[in-house]
Amino acid sequence: MLGFGRFGYPFEYTGETMDNSIFYEINPNSWEDAKRIGKRLSHHTLRFLFRGQTNSSWGLKTSIERATEKYLDEYSWTWYFENQIIELFKSRAHQYIQSPPSDQDVIEWLSVIQHYGGPTRLLDFTESFYIAAFFAIDAALEDSCVWAINEVALGNSFLSKTGVSFWSKANKAVNYAQDYVLSLSKTDDVVLSITPSRLNERLAVQKGKFLFPCNITKSFEANLCSTFNFPFNKLKSENATTMKSEKLEEIVVNPNTWPSIVKINLSKEWYREAIRDLYTMNIDSASLFPGLEGFARSLNFIMRKSNYEDIV
Repeated sequence: MLGFGRFGYPFEYTGETMDNSIFYEINPNSWEDAKRIGKRLSHHTLRFLFRGQTNSSWGLKTSIERATEKYLDEYSWTWYFENQIIELFKSRAHQYIQSPPSDQDVIEWLSVIQHYGGPTRLLDFTESFYIAAFFAIDAALEDSCVWAINEVALGNSFLSKTGVSFWSKANKAVNYAQDYVLSLSKTDDVVLSITPSRLNERLAVQKGKFLFPCNITKSFEANLCSTFNFPFNKLKSENATTMKSEKLEEIVVNPNTWPSIVKINLSKEWYREAIRDLYTMNIDSASLFPGLEGFARSLNFIMRKSNYEDIV
């Protein structure tokens, strides 16, 4: 089976089958150890997407999933409300944005709604481990984490379940995602990696992508676990295989043993060192949120002055 690395270079999977149906959890020994893991998963021959979360005990949930749990009794009505949200937003958006998406570009509309904080089925990821680590650490009060999802395995799983390949046309995934939004009858329990046809400035700066659960009548984690044929539907620590960081090097050498999901836990004891390191990489709110909003957010760093006097 043919796959593609991060920059589009093709490689051939060796072996009869790919054993990607693995969920690993790693507890790095230090910030430097965490960086080595992130660097390894960011190698150009791999294709992992990253998401930072400020509490390591939190699972992966979309904003519309959280709204469903808060306001509705069950997921069966979520598809109806998603379409209502899209249509209502489209009817008013022209009053606030100069260049709205075309009426038919449902995924870009969802991207705009997500950008402004509305409930959608999109879950934000980035191609950068360091950006994900910043989002995990910046506002964290407890141990945080970075989730790493194997994008190649996502595409291969969708191919095996539906017979559809996205390798030849980048926008094909967006077209299929749109069909799942518009038709309740399409309910494959799989997750797609998608990029809107037009990127807003924030998404571009943050090297962002979205993960899209095709079956909105189930949780994001249920979709993701089904994608990788896991025998469970929640990404709990008890369902993960705990792995030492040095073991990762052996596993990622061979594409046939690349894991599907890696959860990298980050200890709050490293935050001072990590934030300082990320700051020197020009990864902070001012760089990740362009404009006055990002600059204002970055002023939180002033409150850490007693800890980081040498770099502020």
